[in-house]
Amino acid sequence: MTKPPEGQHAPTGSERPPSSLQPPRPRRAYDGDPQEASTPGPPPTAPPTAPPAPRPGGTPQQSGEAAEPSDFDAILQRPVPRQPENAPQSRLRPPEPRATTPAPTERSGPKHAAAGRGFDDHENGTPRAAQDPINQQFTEPGSAVQGDRRADDLRPIAPHLDPRVSHLTDVTPPKRRWFGRGRPIPAELPTNTTSDALTSTIETPRRISVVGLKGGVGKTTSAILLARIIARVRAEPVLLLDSDTTYGSLLLRLGTPPIASAHDIASMGDPGTLDVLRGVIARTNDGVWILPSGRNPAQSAEFGEQTYVAAVRALYRYFSVSVTDCGTGIAGSLMRRVIEASHALVIATSASVDGVLAAHNALDWLTATGHGELASRSIVVMGNVPEQPVIDVAETKRGLEQICHAVVCIPTDPAISPGGYIDFDSLQPATQQAGHALSSLAFGCSLHGGR
Repeated sequence: MTKPPEGQHAPTGSERPPSSLQPPRPRRAYDGDPQEASTPGPPPTAPPTAPPAPRPGGTPQQSGEAAEPSDFDAILQRPVPRQPENAPQSRLRPPEPRATTPAPTERSGPKHAAAGRGFDDHENGTPRAAQDPINQQFTEPGSAVQGDRRADDLRPIAPHLDPRVSHLTDVTPPKRRWFGRGRPIPAELPTNTTSDALTSTIETPRRISVVGLKGGVGKTTSAILLARIIARVRAEPVLLLDSDTTYGSLLLRLGTPPIASAHDIASMGDPGTLDVLRGVIARTNDGVWILPSGRNPAQSAEFGEQTYVAAVRALYRYFSVSVTDCGTGIAGSLMRRVIEASHALVIATSASVDGVLAAHNALDWLTATGHGELASRSIVVMGNVPEQPVIDVAETKRGLEQICHAVVCIPTDPAISPGGYIDFDSLQPATQQAGHALSSLAFGCSLHGGR
């Protein structure tokens, strides 16, 4: 065997030319692109194929050449023209309206009756979307669909507000003074109903809870006014318990440092006498004893149903009235226990549409969960009512008093708005009158509660 000349290598099996004894491997055509067969053998019989299409120059395409891209491939490879960013708006061409295809005049047979009609079906020139009563309530009022106008071209609108509060925004524009730079005259708020129940004799301790479905509605302010006025009028110690698990602002608004928390009282149990608690529980000058849910946020977060029950059992018989400042919301095992132990309920809300709706929902929830009698002994208090309310306060009062005992409005007060210490003597006369109305009504409702 002779070696190949220097600089050359012996051809491999794939590079050796086919000999006369072995025919070349069969090849098959597939969409103009030759591919090797998977197994060697005699060439399969292929159907006659059409001659290749002539090239643009008139020369037919050879078998060894790559196929030229089709017109569709050329369109895909064509760069998309972009509109310059600084082009004027007038050069932008609006899209042309789509033409609608008229529907057949007659339809018959069980097939069409059972299958229904498509999106573009018309009857008497009116699209189906305009005939559907479900779709009509989302259509612009007063706009009729005619001819080839499609229902989805109309501007959709949201469903109407809750009928319980939808009419409360019809407020008469405020009148303005002739002098004083035309400032608006403050609106007259409805007169708060009062009661003389604060001086009534009680046989067993009463428990009043202040709840709210959202924060920032004056829940803690209402609880402070309620406890301090009852303590001043009755000249008896009143317990103010904080059941907020988020370390609320009760201590801040009263200006007292924390001494003992509900966890400490629950661990200690019944003290046996009120004198034991004098150096344990923080107090105000007017006779309100404050028991926070925790001395710090971490301990307050651990406040739960068992701690509440143990603390109330240890202290309730030493106070004629106990006021609980609850956290946000009325759901959960803790709030269920607080509500079940309450003789009266105060629902704090804001003078707004969503605030009034939240009060409605809270009263409906009480009725649905078997606390209908407690709902009838509930007081809705709207705090921080401005001089020009955004809702009809008188109409709100009439609507809510159909499902609760009374509605009390507390006006905006500079001594309360900052959110710090509440100096009771600095409150405006209207605020003090609203606080007295709230206290007398809530205390009167608690006298009609259970044991």
